[in-house]
Amino acid sequence: MVMIQINNLQKKFGEKTAVNIDNYIINQGDMLGLVGMDEFSVFQIDAYVSNFSAGNKQKIGIISAMLHHPQLLILDEPFNFLDPSSQSIIKQLLKKYNEEHGATVIISSHNLNHTVDVCPRIALLEHGVIIRDIQNENNSAEKELEAYFNVSVEEAVEVENNTDEEISTEE
Repeated sequence: MVMIQINNLQKKFGEKTAVNIDNYIINQGDMLGLVGMDEFSVFQIDAYVSNFSAGNKQKIGIISAMLHHPQLLILDEPFNFLDPSSQSIIKQLLKKYNEEHGATVIISSHNLNHTVDVCPRIALLEHGVIIRDIQNENNSAEKELEAYFNVSVEEAVEVENNTDEEISTEE
C-alpha cells in the first residue's frame, strides 16, 4: 500500500536546484519501520504531527529530512527525546545513509557519546570557530573529548557549592 507519493517536486535555492523529485513513493512501513513507527496505520499517519510524542516527532523530522536523499543532511540534536532503542536505530540509520548515499551528515549535538558513536570526524566549535578537528576511527575521539571536557567530580561539586552560596548571600 502506498503511504506517501511525491510527484514533480522541484525547489530552487538561488540558482541551484535543492530538491528535484520526479516520482518518489514510500510504501507503508518502508522508512517508518526503520524507526519503530510501523505500528501506525495510514490513517494514524494522516493525524496531525503535533499529536505525536516528542520522540515520534523527532523520528518524523529525521525521516522527512532524508526523504529526497540530500547530499548534505544537517541535524540539530537528533537524539533528543528518543528512548535508548530509538537512539540506537537512528545511529544505525544515519551511518547507513552516509555509506549508501555518500552524503555528508552534519550533527550538532551536546551529547558526546552519540556523536562518537556516529561521526567519523568531530569538530568542536566555540563561538562559531572550529577549535578542534578530531578524526574518529573506531571511537578513537572518545578519550580526547573526555580529556578536553574533563572536570573532576570534586571541581564540579565545588563550583555548584560556590554558586549556591552566592545565591543565598544575594537573598
